[in-house]
Amino acid sequence: MYTYTTFAVIGLPFLVAAWAGAALVGREMESGTAHLAWTTGLSPTRWLAAKLAAPAALVAVGTGLLVLLHHLAWSANRNRIGTSKSWHDSPTLHANGPTTVALALAGLAAGALAGLLWRRTLPALVAGLGFTVVLRVAADLAMPHLWPTVTRVTGLDTGYVMEGVEVDSGLVTAHGAHIADPGCGPTFVEGCAEMYAKLDATGFYREYHPESHYWPLQLTTTALLLAVAAGLTVTAFALLRRSTATTRTPSPTPTPDPAPTREEAAV
Repeated sequence: MYTYTTFAVIGLPFLVAAWAGAALVGREMESGTAHLAWTTGLSPTRWLAAKLAAPAALVAVGTGLLVLLHHLAWSANRNRIGTSKSWHDSPTLHANGPTTVALALAGLAAGALAGLLWRRTLPALVAGLGFTVVLRVAADLAMPHLWPTVTRVTGLDTGYVMEGVEVDSGLVTAHGAHIADPGCGPTFVEGCAEMYAKLDATGFYREYHPESHYWPLQLTTTALLLAVAAGLTVTAFALLRRSTATTRTPSPTPTPDPAPTREEAAV
């Protein structure tokens, strides 16, 4: 049950992106409903602002509430159930924090931009969904590097400290240099002690984020995702203004009546 609910929470941003691209903007552009609204006195900018304002508030509040409920459920079974996930488990890490809310807002902006770019329902759905997937992968890769790590060195006979979010690991030499780990294991494994002696290794090192880094990691990644969401939103408005400006035809300038001739004036 925990696995199903966790993936349901972290899957919300992708559903938002698909819905925004297909139904919110793409279908409106494809069917001509948006153009009809623009001819009734509603400017394209106000139309897009109205399209995004209410969904953005609903997505932020709704996703935030689900994340909070998930965090409460995870906290209740922590250290009480043998199969409970650790705080640094990737799905749990995102389902428990504001990164999922920020990604959902970025997905909304990505879907809207895709709808304006492709102006068709299905391509906009695929494009918005695909960009949100790329953004999620990029956030996972960037998160460990957004905050300074902690380095812990252990003896060759004990192995690594397996906790937290790992950034780097390997062997420490007698001169303090960090080198790659050949993957032999602790010294009690046959042949490992001799291998480490040839490498002049004295211990294992591991750069990682302990649990005390939970909120710094969450907040820095959230800020990055919100910045991307803001950039996508600005791009969508700029694209809409540019596309509507090029499609508008200027009204013809009235031609002044020619001056009457001398004969006409006499009559």
